[in-house]
Amino acid sequence: MGPLAALMRALGTPDVTPELKKTIAEGVSQMAGGHSVEQLAQEENKLLVDLIKLRAQQAKVLVAEAHA
Repeated sequence: MGPLAALMRALGTPDVTPELKKTIAEGVSQMAGGHSVEQLAQEENKLLVDLIKLRAQQAKVLVAEAHA
């Protein structure tokens, strides 16, 4: 994990207080922008499918360039 492991060690083990839980929950809700979990999952799935399609297209381009 490299740098991530070092970061986690640097953070230590925080006390998960009710206040911290509330802060995290509020932050996640704010980032979700009022979208449901289902809506967020659908958007994530669409983005992943689009990424897979893009990578497949790029692979075709690379193969075509290699044969040109």
